[in-house]
Amino acid sequence: MQEFVFKNQSLNGNVKSLNKISKKLDEILEDAGFTDVNSKLTKEHYYTLSVDKENSKNIKSYINEFTKASLANQVFISKTKLGDRINLFGQTILATEVDDIDDFLKLHSNFSLVDTLPITIATITDDKIEEWLDNIIDTRNVNLS
Repeated sequence: MQEFVFKNQSLNGNVKSLNKISKKLDEILEDAGFTDVNSKLTKEHYYTLSVDKENSKNIKSYINEFTKASLANQVFISKTKLGDRINLFGQTILATEVDDIDDFLKLHSNFSLVDTLPITIATITDDKIEEWLDNIIDTRNVNLS
């Protein structure tokens, strides 16, 4: 697809061929996290999540066990990069990115892929639990539509 900007197929001054322009755009999209620039899909990140035992010692044991069970044997898919966080129970949640999901699942056949992040890792911003709950409900409703 060697097309040029002008009908007479000549380039004047700093004008570049469309091929060169689109190649630059493809590089930009790849840098922005698009894995296949032809389909324009964003890169997916894969994470295992766990409770940081050291920083969650002061949390009641049944809460730690509940969160641990809700995160066990799952790889979570995210469209954005995740970091460690403190959840609504005050637990430190560790996010470990999985580089090669195929190899990981071959080695850990008891793990499953989950495309929604669990509520147990959610953080509350601005200490307003009502707004946080409304956002969770709205997000769930949009995902179900």
